[in-house]
This record gives sequence, structure tokens and C-alpha cells, in this order.
Amino acid sequence: MTYATLKPVSQAFEQRKRLIFVRVAAALAVLLLFLTKPGLS
Repeated sequence: MTYATLKPVSQAFEQRKRLIFVRVAAALAVLLLFLTKPGLS
């Protein structure tokens, strides 16, 4: 594969990695909320 075909793939991978990071961060925030407020669980 040439660089021209590899570049859009890497861009899509970066976007997907960013989405995964946002989801993990949100999950951690919710987990922290549940840990700091035991009355919610």
C-alpha cells in the first residue's frame, strides 16, 4: 500500500481512538461518581 491510501486509514484510526478515549473517560467519570456517592448505587 502506498502512503496515499494509508493516510485516510490512519486518520480514521485516530478518530476512532479519540472516540474510544472519550468513552473510557466518561465511564471513569461515572465510576468515580458512584464510588464517591455510595447512596446512588
